[in-house]
Amino acid sequence: MFVVATRVSLVLRTLSRMKIIVNKKEVEVAEGTDLATFLSSQGADGPGYAVAIGGKVVPRTARAGVVLAEGDVLTLIKAVCGG
Repeated sequence: MFVVATRVSLVLRTLSRMKIIVNKKEVEVAEGTDLATFLSSQGADGPGYAVAIGGKVVPRTARAGVVLAEGDVLTLIKAVCGG
């Protein structure tokens, strides 16, 4: 089992990585990552989250079909209640 896990780990490490900007912070992700997967990995896929790429809002229904690209600039906003 250890040998299999080690091989899987080596394969994952060799995947190409790219940099995107999320709320003015540089983040590294695997090439081919779609927006829905990225948001899920950040815990930002639930209700109340809005996301824009390059200033254009991406509807929740379209997120799985948007593949992130090197240098994409994301703005991620979480709505909160209160005042």
